[in-house]
Amino acid sequence: MNNYKFSVVIPTYNAAELLRRTLQSLVTQTYKNFEVIVGDDGSTDHTREVCESFKGDLHIQYIRGENFGGPARPRNNGIKASTSEWVCFLDHDDWWAPEKLERCLVHIDRGADIVFHDLWVVKDADQKSYRKRMYSLQPGNDVYMDLLCRGKSILTSTVVVKTEIMRRIGGFSEDRILITVEDWDAWLRIAQITGKFVRINECLGYYWAGGGNMSVSKRPETIDSVYSRHLNNVNPDDRSRVLSMRAYDLGRIYQLRGDWGNAVPLLKQSLLGRSLLSFRLKSLFLLANILLRKLMRKSNG
Repeated sequence: MNNYKFSVVIPTYNAAELLRRTLQSLVTQTYKNFEVIVGDDGSTDHTREVCESFKGDLHIQYIRGENFGGPARPRNNGIKASTSEWVCFLDHDDWWAPEKLERCLVHIDRGADIVFHDLWVVKDADQKSYRKRMYSLQPGNDVYMDLLCRGKSILTSTVVVKTEIMRRIGGFSEDRILITVEDWDAWLRIAQITGKFVRINECLGYYWAGGGNMSVSKRPETIDSVYSRHLNNVNPDDRSRVLSMRAYDLGRIYQLRGDWGNAVPLLKQSLLGRSLLSFRLKSLFLLANILLRKLMRKSNG
């Protein structure tokens, strides 16, 4: 066993040049006691060569597997290979600020079991200033309920968590129905073990929105699968709150698809339910938007 403090696990697939930028951000970390594990999901490009080129600058391990079609399995391969007390997750198209690990270490030393933060949104490779921010939300006292009623509120490329905890929950689910939400499911399962979740109120990394990354449309059955797995863990008094949030999430997806027949009753359920006020207001806005579009179609028809 090596004495690395952190293992940085990067799942990747056919994104060699994006991965190069990600790895370069690790070279510049101010805290140096970490290893890098790249979990390759069966790439056919020059991903291996890019990893090899960083061997002089990073303690890097390259693990290639057959294509799974999502990040869960490559991440799990990285967790299994980790020799560190803490595992960090970083997608192949995102990258970190130089002080990321150093900032997280402060909160780890104060007793956190999982640490996360915000990200700047980047749309252009030459972008020099950053204004749009992707927020992770700090859960309240009941972490499990907050995560269940706020949706995907923790950004995976920001998470640092005890390796022992990730192994205890069995890593990320490899059920294909959960592809794109396997991280949310994992945080929920962690919240059943510990409530020591800490959000750092800083942007310590960058989310790439400039294209070339994997884009998977949200599916109602994918979102619903998370609620179905966790609903039975909620006490009867909170069940209506969770169902109201489920209605918003599903209604929003159907609204984006233009499937108003399914969207309207779900958004009404959310509006009249016990979800957070912000989500009830969002439901009202979406219902008004659908009504306006219907009236415009009618007038144009």
